Amino acid sequence: MAWDKKYRIDFKDIFNLSWWVFIEDETAGTDASTPATPTDTPLIINFLSNGDNIFESPICGSTATLNIYADVDFQWIDLYSFGNLTYRVSIYYGTGTLYWQGFINSSGYQEPYDGVSYPVSLSASDGLGQLKDMLYKYTTATEDDTYYNGRRRESQIIIDILAKIRVTGFSEYVNIYEAQMDDAITDSPFAQTMIDVDVFRDMDCYTVLTEILRKYGAVIRQVAGEMIIYRPSELEADVIYGRKFITATGPSAVQITTSQLIDRNSDNSDIRSVDGGYLSVINPAKKVTIKYDYGYRDSLIKNWELVPEEDATFEWWTGGGFIPMGWALPNETSGVAFTAWNSAAPHGGGYLTQTFGPYCKTTANNMVIEFEYGFNNFSAGGNNMAIALEIKSLSEGHYLYPVDELTCAWWHTYNNITITFAVPKGYTGWTTYRRDIPTGLPEDGEYIITLWAPSTAGSLSCHGFFKNVKFIETSDEISVIKAHKHKPKIRWYHWIIPTTALMKMWAETIKHPKEVIYTDNAEIVEKEYVVTNPIKGVELEYNYLLGDVADSEMDNVVEQFTGSLAVAVKDYQYRVDTITLTGTMGDANITCDAVTSLHSFADSPPTLSQTAADFVTTFAADYTGGGVVVTSSGADIIFTSNVLGAAFTGATTIANTGGNLSGSVDYTTPAYYEILEPSAEWNRINETDEIQLLEIIGNEIASQFSYPTQLLSLPIVENNTESNNPQIKLIGKFTDVINIHESTPRLFVFNRGIFFVRDREWDLDIQEIIHPEYILTDDALSPLTNDSLELIIF
Repeated sequence: MAWDKKYRIDFKDIFNLSWWVFIEDETAGTDASTPATPTDTPLIINFLSNGDNIFESPICGSTATLNIYADVDFQWIDLYSFGNLTYRVSIYYGTGTLYWQGFINSSGYQEPYDGVSYPVSLSASDGLGQLKDMLYKYTTATEDDTYYNGRRRESQIIIDILAKIRVTGFSEYVNIYEAQMDDAITDSPFAQTMIDVDVFRDMDCYTVLTEILRKYGAVIRQVAGEMIIYRPSELEADVIYGRKFITATGPSAVQITTSQLIDRNSDNSDIRSVDGGYLSVINPAKKVTIKYDYGYRDSLIKNWELVPEEDATFEWWTGGGFIPMGWALPNETSGVAFTAWNSAAPHGGGYLTQTFGPYCKTTANNMVIEFEYGFNNFSAGGNNMAIALEIKSLSEGHYLYPVDELTCAWWHTYNNITITFAVPKGYTGWTTYRRDIPTGLPEDGEYIITLWAPSTAGSLSCHGFFKNVKFIETSDEISVIKAHKHKPKIRWYHWIIPTTALMKMWAETIKHPKEVIYTDNAEIVEKEYVVTNPIKGVELEYNYLLGDVADSEMDNVVEQFTGSLAVAVKDYQYRVDTITLTGTMGDANITCDAVTSLHSFADSPPTLSQTAADFVTTFAADYTGGGVVVTSSGADIIFTSNVLGAAFTGATTIANTGGNLSGSVDYTTPAYYEILEPSAEWNRINETDEIQLLEIIGNEIASQFSYPTQLLSLPIVENNTESNNPQIKLIGKFTDVINIHESTPRLFVFNRGIFFVRDREWDLDIQEIIHPEYILTDDALSPLTNDSLELIIF
């Protein structure tokens, strides 16, 4: 439903600029607002920050306080009878420019218990703070919610999170790119970075958004009703380029100018600092430590411990004929139990299955299959049992099978891992099965695992159990050593008449059994980045959940580490759309690349093939200007781009206009496929860093605190010599010619502030930033190099 204006607050500020505050709801009805009477201080907007350091406050929310009169008892209390996102507040100025937007807070209301009229304060917030109360889940109904799954674009995650506070889309000004990314003005790192959302399991949306932003050194705040993400360190530039997102891909280009001056005799401005401000010094840092948890998976299989849900199912698994382990043995909290079935084949009866590893890559690195199994025989005597586990690649159908007591390999026809066991009466306890797979993974893409119920030719009074099913790539080394092979000389007559000597020599040529040496290397699960400044100062330490995994020696980083960033790398192709004609007569409009042609069924011969060929003859030239080549084959009209990676404008369609000539559209070949690759080297725009993302952020933090910087708390009065419009740029840089460092004016960015709208006055906190490429050394600014980076590998 659309937002309807329910109440309206009108006033003019000291510069005679008109302001309107609308309180809106979604009730069906007329869009007519009832006026409310403002007090002398009708509107205060508070732009928040979590502290004195903008670089440690990724989420900067805002609130608005509306001061109005209650002309009847309890006039405004109904606004607080519903949830936080029920009544929207929209603030406009001038001829209708949106300045701020949020929602009435549903708690904390109070008013005088006196005779009317009396003043009342209504409180609203932009919703960012409310994200702390919302789990990062996909919610379809109040009692029906599920976790997000798989790798998702950062842009999609942000859109999903903001949608929970009823915000549609966002803009970002984050110009830092991984080396594999496209980096034109309209290309965004948020649309090209893919995150495994398992790393956010059971986190609230506020924390998720924080983790995404802080690895970029970025901040989100509302500006003019829009959520804006930016990097304060980039505000030293005069113009910042960005992207506006409505959906997760295909953003449009935007830009902002950043410069704003504090009014002095030499710098005229409508931002005037008056008496009463003060300056604080932020201590420098001698050491910055960034700790990054890779999010190492114990298994590529989801819910590998087999922990049951309350309804006795297993998340991520499907199947039938199973019960939770605890139902069979009450002391067990995880694991699945199957009742035996009567067959010699160990792959039937009850089962549990899961498709996993959508981003798996072929690798020759060592893989490991490991699981625990057990039996409970409650029949009168012993039982011979067989229990099976099956893993299959979905793309080529290779099956995992046991080679010997140490290793498994892949086979191109059906196979499985079958364990036979003479089960005595009672519970066997758990046995661990572990095998290395020195040949790695045979194909890219998904795999499927199936756990089968035990089979027996004896009594069915038996349960089989599985738990802790691990399938991983490791950094372990498997060396296969071949023994020396003797090649005896065979005389010519031995080829004619086989002899005992010949048979003996053949036997000697058989190679000796392989000797397998297994080296169990510790997995790299965490990294520290340490940057030092050659000064006295504090030590800063930060913990991150997201970053680059570039030193694991694994091919399957994307699947193995939930904290790893992946880049959606485009594999460009020539786009092909195919229209297959149907019908026997009539006309149809055929559209491709925004060019529409009215085409008729062929007269001679009256066939679909001729109709397709006639279209090429008549209209092909109309499409060449857009880079589209038109051909036909049988009843198919084929549109092919002649530019690698170029998409068509709009959709390719066919629409009947008379008779029954129609058809179907097949998007045969897209302009590109996306392949996920682990991130490794990043660069700031116009810089060649070629280092990992958290290294860049560590360098920037160390640079920012390489000498004592300033925090200014200033009372600011806006003037109107240039314009009546609001003057403070929330995303911009402030300079004051009287405040210099090393002969250069210091640069400041907005940290927080309170805006008294009618009087056009601010209580403003601005924080100094320095250029991210420089650090103080020997009383002079010099480039920060990677020599000051210490890597500590665990």
